[in-house]
Amino acid sequence: MNASASAAQSTLWRLGAVALAIASAAAGDWPMFRGDAAQTGRTSATLAAAYTPLWSWKAGGGCSSVVVSGRSAVVGSADGSVHALELATGAQRWSVALGDPIQAAPTIVDGEVVIGTMGGTLARLSLTDGTIRWKFTAEDKIVGAAAWFGAATERKILVGSHDSNLYCLEAATGKLVWKYSTGSYVNGTPAIADLGGRAVAVVGGCDAVIHVVDLGSGKAVRTIPVSAYIAATVAVDGGRVYVGHYGNEVVCADLATGAIVWTYQDRSFPFFAAPALTADAVVLGGRDRRIHCLERTTGKARWTFAVRGNADGPALVDATSALVGTDDGRLYLLDLATGRERWSTEIGAKIGSAPALAGDLILVGCDDGGVHAFAAGQAEPPRRQDAKGQP
Repeated sequence: MNASASAAQSTLWRLGAVALAIASAAAGDWPMFRGDAAQTGRTSATLAAAYTPLWSWKAGGGCSSVVVSGRSAVVGSADGSVHALELATGAQRWSVALGDPIQAAPTIVDGEVVIGTMGGTLARLSLTDGTIRWKFTAEDKIVGAAAWFGAATERKILVGSHDSNLYCLEAATGKLVWKYSTGSYVNGTPAIADLGGRAVAVVGGCDAVIHVVDLGSGKAVRTIPVSAYIAATVAVDGGRVYVGHYGNEVVCADLATGAIVWTYQDRSFPFFAAPALTADAVVLGGRDRRIHCLERTTGKARWTFAVRGNADGPALVDATSALVGTDDGRLYLLDLATGRERWSTEIGAKIGSAPALAGDLILVGCDDGGVHAFAAGQAEPPRRQDAKGQP
């Protein structure tokens, strides 16, 4: 083996070894959209049986999904700014205007915030004070969150754009490493997977294709056609990819062969929400105003739960529960075995974002610009008073 081949093999090994590492989050952190690099929406912690309001904060426009690191919660807003809030109180720590509305969730890596705008700018900012480190400009809007891979000295950032490209950038400088072109918009967040020791990005496209891309070279490993365009973020686990699309189906495909393992279709309504994965279930909302829970191995329906609006918000799941917000302005906690409601709360504004879990807190952004934090535990009922108003 010559020196260049040996170096290439060494680089590929390093990518494969580190690409799947979920952000080395401290306990209580939720530093990226969906919580992990595979975009599963799954936590190893246990969701509480009920929650009580802790604080609320409001931006000047609709809010993205929230991410958390240390004592900071970070959110993007349609007002064109990135906002950092004190996790315990909701007090604003800093706010930085990026010039265009923001729909994409932030990503926190190495003590920095990476976020895209509807103007096509991807920016890296200090988590401490919002200082802008660098900016990269795509040719169209960025609506999905960025992902990252690689060891600290070789860190790379991935992000998709409506210019039909998936970009790989140097995390330290924002310099372009490679770009991979699809046939249409890239709307979701790239998921990172291990494909037989090869580190890959997996992303759905509005060209109705699931793209599997080598992280080292930026070349296609596999393309998996589906029957309609994909607006959602995919989830990957166990060598399979799961996603819903605008052909009114949920699809499970094998990453190694590209074969479709199963499809699920109930009624003629599209799926926009990213799926959440447990060990044996797939949970996602549909535009049929229902939450769907499917058997992960077969795609057969386990249950559906009716809501009063479209369910575009991705779920957060633990081993026994699913937490999901919908357009009816409610946040629901559902039993994974039965689909029964365990707890819910009325927020009053559409929820299209994914909930974040930070220790005993849950946080969610809303379409009216509100960010709401809830603490584990049932609110105490009001104390009884006598006729004179005395307790």
